[in-house]
Amino acid sequence: MEGTGIQVGQRRYLQLTKDIFQLNLTNI
Repeated sequence: MEGTGIQVGQRRYLQLTKDIFQLNLTNI
């Protein structure tokens, strides 16, 4: 069951990086 928790964490991390990347693009 630990694997699922890791997957959820990775998905949240990827979503955060996506949001930050988009924010950086709009700031330029």
